[in-house]
Amino acid sequence: MSHSPLVSVCLPVYNGAPFLGDAIESVLRQTYRNIELIIADDHSSDGTEDVVLAHAKSDRRVIYWKNEKNLGIFANYNACLKSATGEFIKLFAQDDLLEPTCIERMLAKFLDHPEVALVGCTKRWIDASGRSLGVPRLFDEKTLISGRQAAVDSLKHLSNWLGEPSTVMFPRSLMGAGFDCGYHHLGDLDYWLDILRSGSYLYIPEILCNFRHHRQSATHKNLRELYFVSDYLRLGEKQAYWLEMTGESPEQYRERVILFAATHINKLVSQDDLSLSQVIGDRENQEKELIELKEIAYSALLQVSRLTQEKNSRDSLLLAEERRFDHLMPALLDISNWSPTKPIRGLRTALKAARRLLVP
Repeated sequence: MSHSPLVSVCLPVYNGAPFLGDAIESVLRQTYRNIELIIADDHSSDGTEDVVLAHAKSDRRVIYWKNEKNLGIFANYNACLKSATGEFIKLFAQDDLLEPTCIERMLAKFLDHPEVALVGCTKRWIDASGRSLGVPRLFDEKTLISGRQAAVDSLKHLSNWLGEPSTVMFPRSLMGAGFDCGYHHLGDLDYWLDILRSGSYLYIPEILCNFRHHRQSATHKNLRELYFVSDYLRLGEKQAYWLEMTGESPEQYRERVILFAATHINKLVSQDDLSLSQVIGDRENQEKELIELKEIAYSALLQVSRLTQEKNSRDSLLLAEERRFDHLMPALLDISNWSPTKPIRGLRTALKAARRLLVP
């Protein structure tokens, strides 16, 4: 076997000291040893550098540098990708943990399935203390899906079910231009959809990654500040190649994104106590126009959510009444004189018409 690393693990970090040590150790303990661990420090101001250097001194596979200025998460991922020399890329995140056999198991799937462009795995959600919060499993067994089906399903469901960076691996030959830095939150899904133009998606049902969920994470921050809304709108424009295959027009897609966002923000308000001040974030570093735009978006999405809930409630009520009439219809048909039943039959017709008006 060549001495050059076969798998490049790309780990961008920023002020990640609390969890970084455990993350690095989970990579260095992999059963597959022929790796390089590339760590790009995005100008951290905490103890990140000390944590990394302590591991770099004892393991030559660790490659580390500190950016002169903060680049942002996706630009920092790209900096890692440009330095990668392995045949395969394993992305990683500073809060997460890899199971010891993660790289070995993923690499084996590429060797067995040369048509595969992206391999994903089951993750375990963990909290800040490492306690399990559940295991969202996509499939119960190994599943191979065409790139087209995986991409179309992602756009139809408005979900990155393909996996976060820590849960996927792909050949460096498909690296392309890397992540689009215009995204706040969905740059990974956009990247996967680009990669899937070159092959299939393979899912491993084993738990090979632990994905940490806590309120200080970048993911949680992006959801609170509603960046996922503009990201999904951008995604529909950029991935027009795949969107066309869903049979949905760009206008229909945008309408669906707005309804999805309204439902999601209502959930954040009711379950996570999301407030307008959290959505706006740091006022001092934002233009007045941007703050006003966030205020409008927050209020508008809550209003859309309320109206949608009212519509669904009315629709459910009308459907229940319509079913009651349907239950009576056999008895009405047995009545020889239809005149007495005419008002009832008319009301049933009106109920159906009202439902058609309420349901798009």
